[in-house]
Amino acid sequence: MESISSVEFAKLIASGKLVVAGFFCDNVPVSKIFEAQLDLIKERYSDCTFVKIDAVIQSDLVRKYKIRALPTTLVFVDKKKEATIVGLLSAAAIRDVFSRIEKNRG
Repeated sequence: MESISSVEFAKLIASGKLVVAGFFCDNVPVSKIFEAQLDLIKERYSDCTFVKIDAVIQSDLVRKYKIRALPTTLVFVDKKKEATIVGLLSAAAIRDVFSRIEKNRG
């Protein structure tokens, strides 16, 4: 999965799709683990758009969304940030986030 630009990210959020954005940095040792987790979770949730954002290259997004630790995952629904997960992803954390989102939508 390739990292996307700020412009591509803005367009994706504006589309209103369910977006899971993983902020990472290659210099952070857990980034490879994070990328593998993101890829595994992506397979389970095919109705979502998963993207990676390089925190060094896209520092404007880091400032905008107040990312304080890496990795951090943001979940957007209908153009709004609905969840923030700091640290490595777990299947349970993603399930909890998606369960909350479904309750709020229903």
